[in-house]
Amino acid sequence: MFTQFRLNRFHYWFLSLLVLASLISVQANYDHYTGSFATDTQITIFKNSQPLIPSVKALQLLSLNDQPLMADIIWLQTIQYFGSNSPYANYPALGSMVNTVSELDPKFAYPDQFGMVVLPFIGQADTAEEVGLRAQQNIPDDGILTYYLATVYQLNIKDYKKAAYYYNLAATQPGTPTAAKSLAAISESQVHDSQQDLTAAKIFWQNAIETAENDYEKEQATRWLAQIEIVESLQIAASEYKSEYGHFPSSLQELVNTKFINAIPQSPIHRKLILEPDGTINFDQLQDGI
Repeated sequence: MFTQFRLNRFHYWFLSLLVLASLISVQANYDHYTGSFATDTQITIFKNSQPLIPSVKALQLLSLNDQPLMADIIWLQTIQYFGSNSPYANYPALGSMVNTVSELDPKFAYPDQFGMVVLPFIGQADTAEEVGLRAQQNIPDDGILTYYLATVYQLNIKDYKKAAYYYNLAATQPGTPTAAKSLAAISESQVHDSQQDLTAAKIFWQNAIETAENDYEKEQATRWLAQIEIVESLQIAASEYKSEYGHFPSSLQELVNTKFINAIPQSPIHRKLILEPDGTINFDQLQDGI
C-alpha cells in the first residue's frame, strides 16, 4: 500500500517536474534570505540530506488547478525519500511531506495510511495523529484509516480511551481488519500496562503480515513482530529475576550473568534494547550508525 501510485498521471510528470524544480530554486533563495525556513527546510539546507518541498500555497499555484497531480508528484518524492536509506533511520522531513500531500489532495488515502503506520515509529506520533484526524474529516467511513488512527492512540500515544473509541468505530466501517474488535476490548480494559501494550502490538503486526500487499511490507511487519516478541521475552525474564531477587536487574547483561537469558538478542529493527528500572524494555533509540 505504501508504494501504490496513480499511474494514469505519468504523462504529465516531465513538464510538471521541470516547473517544480524552478519553483523550488526560487523559493529556497527567497526563504533563505527572509529567514522563514521551517525546521526540516533548515535541515535540508545545512545538511544537504533532506528534500526541499515548497509551501502548499506555492504548490497549489503551480498545480494550475490540478492539485491531485501535484499531490502525486510530491508523493512520488516522498516514497523515494523514504526508500533512499535504511527503513529504520530517522526521516525528519517525512511528516511534513505526508502533510503536504494530504493537503493537496484530501481524498488521496495512501499517504494517510503510510503516515499513520510509519511516523509513530520514527518519533513523529503527534504528526501521525494529525494525519489521522484530518483523514477522519476528509475520508469518512474508511475503516482502515480509522483502524490505523486507533493504533496510533493505543501503541504510541497511550490514550486508551480514544483508541477504544476509534477501534469500535472502525469495526462498523468497511475495509476494517478483523483485529479491530479484539484490540478495542484490550483498550477498553487497559490502564497502562506494558504486557497489555505488547499484546496489542503483537496483534497489530500479525495483522499487518496477513494483510501485506507486497514482500517489502510483509518483511518489515515480520521484523517488527519479531522485535515485539523479543521485548516480551526480556520483560518476562526481568519479572522472573525480580521474583527471585526482590528487585529488577540493573541491566540486560545481569540477566545473562544470572542465566535468565542465554545472550542479549539482536534487534531485527536495529534498535537499542535498554532495560528500564521498572523492568520494561525501551527500544526508542536507533543503534549507532543507523
